[in-house]
Amino acid sequence: MFKQLKSLFIEEDKNAKEKAVKEEVKESEAAEDQDIVPESSTTPVEQPAATTAPTPTQGKVSSKFMDVLLGAMEKNNIEGYDYLEFKKSLKNLAQVGNMDEGTRFQSAFAVAQPLGVSKAKLLETANFYLKILQDEEARFETALKNQRSKQIGSREEHIQKLGQSIEQKQKQIEQLQKEIAINQKEMDKIKSEISSSVTKVESTKSNFVASYNFIVSQIKGDIENINRYLS
Repeated sequence: MFKQLKSLFIEEDKNAKEKAVKEEVKESEAAEDQDIVPESSTTPVEQPAATTAPTPTQGKVSSKFMDVLLGAMEKNNIEGYDYLEFKKSLKNLAQVGNMDEGTRFQSAFAVAQPLGVSKAKLLETANFYLKILQDEEARFETALKNQRSKQIGSREEHIQKLGQSIEQKQKQIEQLQKEIAINQKEMDKIKSEISSSVTKVESTKSNFVASYNFIVSQIKGDIENINRYLS
């Protein structure tokens, strides 16, 4: 039943089948939406702006998401002749001759009328399946919101915390730089004072040595003269 339902909405291109398989493999390897249940809807979903807005890309019909949506329709299939059976008749008539669209709709309806099918019933059942798809879209948007919160929201929160940490550390760095500048100035002052003190000490030492040598030389001279002149 599912394959029949899928064939009503998807025209299989046999020449592109191999390419489609390769595309599905590529998608399955790169997909990041595996945790989103239901997986998607063919209706484009506008995502909230991220911290850095990604470049918008044109969506494409996904076999995986088509299976989810058609699967929901299959689970809620109405018994008896309804919109889906009418669509099947339309598809069969499309393969017969060169019948235009209006003729196909009228012919399919003519076949359905003896079964008690009215225009109102076709519209009612078509809208029923449309509601099923809209419910799937709502579920997808909820799941997507949760996934965004999980994969993006937490990271944005982490970015905010990192920014606050950086700002705090920057202030600490600025405070340390001020303290370093003060300490450097004080160190330079002390070095200058040491240099001045060394100069004074050396000068004092030199004066002492000069005075010492002056007196000692006289005493030694007197001692020498005493020994020379006195008996």
